Amino acid sequence: MVSKIRFSIIIPTYNREIYLLDAVRSAVNASPANAEIIIVNDGDDFSETTKNVLDTLKAFTLKTVGGIGAGAARNQGAKQATGQWLLFLDDDDLIAVGYWQLVSEFLLQGDETHYRSYGFCHATTSRNREEMHVISNREETNAGYFLEEKNSLRSKLAALSRGFWLSASIFKEVGGIDPQLRVNEDTDLCLKLIASGAKCYVSSFNGAIIYKGPRGPKVSKSVTKAHNAIERASYFKRIIDKHTKLLEADSAANKWIWKRYLKMAARAKKQTAIAELVANKTLTLKSKLFLGVYWYGVFLLRL
Repeated sequence: MVSKIRFSIIIPTYNREIYLLDAVRSAVNASPANAEIIIVNDGDDFSETTKNVLDTLKAFTLKTVGGIGAGAARNQGAKQATGQWLLFLDDDDLIAVGYWQLVSEFLLQGDETHYRSYGFCHATTSRNREEMHVISNREETNAGYFLEEKNSLRSKLAALSRGFWLSASIFKEVGGIDPQLRVNEDTDLCLKLIASGAKCYVSSFNGAIIYKGPRGPKVSKSVTKAHNAIERASYFKRIIDKHTKLLEADSAANKWIWKRYLKMAARAKKQTAIAELVANKTLTLKSKLFLGVYWYGVFLLRL
């Protein structure tokens, strides 16, 4: 008897076939039996060799119109998903053996009380693909989840590459990922989840292995580096405008995200950002002075 699909692993990809198969194999090795793997191809058509391997790995592939972005691609994967839980993985990263099995045990224990929750794990970054495979195949012991109850928003924000999971129902409730955000869409998603009252769980499992190494000419560069400072500044400003009330309640998080916005704005020579900073009513005068000096320093030095 075929078990009911409970978990849908969503992997958006854009012209990274050389890494994608590694990611999918790691997903297969890390997954519980009742999981499906959905690859959302936002780039060029796969080679026949890649298609054959993906068929062997029983991974389902969706093709977008092309270039819609990782966030929108994940939304398409979520619409296709049949599982009650969504698990995310980037196409050049790996997930550790056993991590998603432990996630499934955590989520399905008791009366399945975590439908209004989301979570993520500790992560390791590496520039070496061989090292990544060694780390992903280590047996983890004594790993569990704890409820993040601190008032700090920062502690509840994480990249989707960090073994991120949530229920399909709450993903739909908050409107999924904002497709207009090509960068930092995960920050926006976390803020939407927090605003909805979702609980945040963090695992001590070192479950995500994130690639930070060089890329050849035939491999798409990192999503962050693919967008210029003007675009990235606009994304941060969009997040600030969407979550003003939530950020106002946490001065440290508010200052942190304004700092990230002003850094990109300074790189983009956007001098109107200072007027926006002065007009802001959620930051203290002390924070504004600090951020103003910071913007000026980046503007002069182009950090």
